[in-house]
Amino acid sequence: MEENTSKNVEGIGEPNVNPDPLDEVHRPGYRHLTQLIEHIAAHDADRTWAAMPLDDKNLSLGFRDISFGQFANAVKHCAHWLADKLPKSKQPFETVAYTGKKDVRYPIIAMALARLERKLLMASPSTTVAAQAHLAGVLDVRCFLHSEGYGGTVEQVATQSGCEASILKVPEVEWFLREERAAEYSWKRSWEEARHMPWLVLHTGGTTGMPKPIIYTHQMMVSFDATELMADAKTDSFIQHVSGIRWYSPFPVLHVLGMYMTLQVTLVRGGIAVFGPPDDLSPQAVLDTIRYGRCQAMMSTPMDYELLVRDELGLETLRKLRYCYFGGAPLAPAVAEKLMGYTRVCPAMGSTEAGMYFVQPLDQEDWEWYKFRESNGIEFEAQGEGLHELVFVRRGELARWQQIFDMYPELDVFRTGDLFTEHPRKRGLWKPVGRTDDVVIFSHGKKLNASEREAALSACPDVAGVVVGGTGKERPYALVEWSHPAMTDAAKMERLWPWVERANRTCADFMRISREHVVFAVPAKPLLRNVKRSPVRKACEVLYADEIERLYAEEDIEQACVK
Repeated sequence: MEENTSKNVEGIGEPNVNPDPLDEVHRPGYRHLTQLIEHIAAHDADRTWAAMPLDDKNLSLGFRDISFGQFANAVKHCAHWLADKLPKSKQPFETVAYTGKKDVRYPIIAMALARLERKLLMASPSTTVAAQAHLAGVLDVRCFLHSEGYGGTVEQVATQSGCEASILKVPEVEWFLREERAAEYSWKRSWEEARHMPWLVLHTGGTTGMPKPIIYTHQMMVSFDATELMADAKTDSFIQHVSGIRWYSPFPVLHVLGMYMTLQVTLVRGGIAVFGPPDDLSPQAVLDTIRYGRCQAMMSTPMDYELLVRDELGLETLRKLRYCYFGGAPLAPAVAEKLMGYTRVCPAMGSTEAGMYFVQPLDQEDWEWYKFRESNGIEFEAQGEGLHELVFVRRGELARWQQIFDMYPELDVFRTGDLFTEHPRKRGLWKPVGRTDDVVIFSHGKKLNASEREAALSACPDVAGVVVGGTGKERPYALVEWSHPAMTDAAKMERLWPWVERANRTCADFMRISREHVVFAVPAKPLLRNVKRSPVRKACEVLYADEIERLYAEEDIEQACVK
């Protein structure tokens, strides 16, 4: 195959021949990822990009390091394979979908499609076939790629989408990582030419409706680099913490954080991305990945930390890390207290639409509080009862760091729906306490922050998940998922009740959860969760609507009998 050049790339006209794109690689904030991978592969090819298990079923055998030279070579192998197999483009930036094992092929395929100037749709296989087909239809997918184990699902998605598209199975990992030197497949776009080109397609959760595509440009995928242009660029932050060490995140690689960890942390900040087994997110697999992958830091949900600290070896392993970053939900203080003094516990925050917020880590006494950078253009709007909503306000001088207004250029204000409370003594420090849709409004007009109550009950070691609700009713209910459901509901209640009582002590009588208003989830209907593995309240309420209504119907009957 002939070497590809920018002359025959379909997309945005002829490239500017004046600047040498590789000269831009030394200008933080003005370089794209393809420039970085080419530069590192040329000048520091042996540097480690990532690590993957030697055997996904036996992590004790160790992990294989993948160099930047190997990564760049794999991208070129992939680019040639795609150029040969994909149908010819009919319009600029056509969409290719990939569904596969959560391994190194995601970033390899992403970087290869960048060179072909195609968009990559990474629809989560955990969503329904209908949801994936909806995304494909909206984006008019021309080709569906899949790895081993996903062919059947992808065929269903392709059929339901109505797209005129081909279906291709991608080669296995070792084909991409083979030592054979790939022919060149260059992409000479400068920063200015590439920055606004669409590239990665992520999506909203789709747990209460059809998901919506969220399209990332090349500029959005170097947001970590853009922090170097902030006025406070040199202050202590997550960006400094990721540099030069081995990081593990159980977040799926097709999630925005997974792409950040495998591409931005590695290419922009010099960190090393450690991949766990692609089909196993059990606490044991997470623990073994940290141990045998020689990880020095982890970014995960509170759920993983809560499960690991219950085990002596898990707690010991976490304490050896430099950093334990958590995001997606508040971390229980009891968990943080077990880790502090051994490792640094830090919060992270962001969203698929707005990107990372780059909050500033604080002293460990304030580990659960957030300090936001002025460059984000964040304000807090009072919502009553000490709650404030985090709001982005467009400011021209902050445009480079306000990704949300690239997503929604028609807006000047973006309301996140995230609720915070300000530190009682230290102004400018904020703690997340839930979302605007977490607020339960009872029939008598009083309000309850459901997420706080859910966190209190989730502290029970036997609980796997909790949903608290009761909007329109006189008092709240709790829907509880047990970690080992073989117990009877009566036995579960006895184990849970001390935690319910502890939570009830801090609230008014009408906000207290009674024994009669607790329903236990059954194994046949597990709580519906998002990519962060947190229960999705509205979806769970729909799933258990009959059981929840029965609680209140029985209460009404009892009250009628009393009268």
